[in-house]
Amino acid sequence: MSLPADPLKSTLQFRMERGGCHAQCFQFFWRVPPDLPYLRGHFPDFPVLPAVAVLELSVEMLRRATSNDALELSAIRAAKFMRPIGADQSIRVHLQPEQTTSEWLAQWFDDGATKPAAQQAPPQVERAETDPELLASVTFTAGL
Repeated sequence: MSLPADPLKSTLQFRMERGGCHAQCFQFFWRVPPDLPYLRGHFPDFPVLPAVAVLELSVEMLRRATSNDALELSAIRAAKFMRPIGADQSIRVHLQPEQTTSEWLAQWFDDGATKPAAQQAPPQVERAETDPELLASVTFTAGL
């Protein structure tokens, strides 16, 4: 089995909103496609989005938010995966800059009960570890 050269770009269709905690934050809304190549064989009876896909998707979202296709993952400071992300699951990703302009925090939330953005409380780093909807949290650096 071989994956397409870029399995994410061909299937990554999400809605992006700017704002949340402050003007440099972004929110992404996405449903994991059941035919996403990363799900094949991981695991056959219970497809789960692998950690490498969460990392690559986080960087791809940053590329799209900043309109900079040249960004590449250069470091991972922290990565926590609290619950599996499955096929056909609705996801909300909150992306915000950290201490430097090249370091970002991507928090992945179960968005099963989507509310309009105006009604959602923006996620805060302080509450991240105790939020029952938090699926994954990645702090990474991306550069040219």
